[in-house]
Amino acid sequence: MRLRRGGRYLHRWHADCRAAALSGADGEVIPQEWYEALLQRLRRRYFPILYPFGKDGVTLAMGMNRYFRKYGIPLRARWNGGRRSLWSNLERMLNEDIPVILSIGPNFPLFWQKHKLTLYRRAPEGFRPASAANSHFLMVTGVEDKWLQVSSWGQAYYLDRDEYCDYVRRHSCWLFSNILSVKRI
Repeated sequence: MRLRRGGRYLHRWHADCRAAALSGADGEVIPQEWYEALLQRLRRRYFPILYPFGKDGVTLAMGMNRYFRKYGIPLRARWNGGRRSLWSNLERMLNEDIPVILSIGPNFPLFWQKHKLTLYRRAPEGFRPASAANSHFLMVTGVEDKWLQVSSWGQAYYLDRDEYCDYVRRHSCWLFSNILSVKRI
């Protein structure tokens, strides 16, 4: 079983990305109100929500690139439009400790349908269904064989790679279900 995990993330590339930016002078976690204010500022400046559609991958990539340029971070983001390079880009980013944002796209072209992708939890007897999602971004934190370790709203889950591909083929499309590919420049 092969396991790749991200960990240190963007603080490797630029001092402004260090975790200290999210902690007080004594290294303790900042108050929830400060964290929420920081998130609101990032949403306004870099990651606007397009109502009623929410956030899409292309505007996410554009916002990341604006952020990288402003702070002199030598990275470039693009919404990875093809399925051929999805898994190799995902593993490359994890190996380079670059955060991986994966999208489970909406039902397309029939947006009103309610098909979802199953998210699993690891149990002693194997993987058990724990939740389901569509139209949702997740953080990929590791790869184990055919399983992706993901984080959604701070909760750890696993996603079956084959089920993801089947969901995209049958209920969504690769334009909406993909990753934010980030590379060094």
